[in-house]
Amino acid sequence: MTATASPRSDGAAPSEHGHDVPGISDPQLTLRLKQLQERGLIARTVVPSTPVQITYALTADGRELIAALQPLAD
Repeated sequence: MTATASPRSDGAAPSEHGHDVPGISDPQLTLRLKQLQERGLIARTVVPSTPVQITYALTADGRELIAALQPLAD
């Protein structure tokens, strides 16, 4: 799983670009992404481009957690 956010240079909120998590506010999404990163479940990569792109991807621990939880969702 990979999510990408591309903030504009004018500091526009991510909601102005749209994101793939319906029903969550931008501040709440930012907080959750930081928490997942701090817990080692996702990795954040800044791609130096214009505009700057920020990419999030599952780490090995994140993939392991998904695999462990998947039977509960089935």
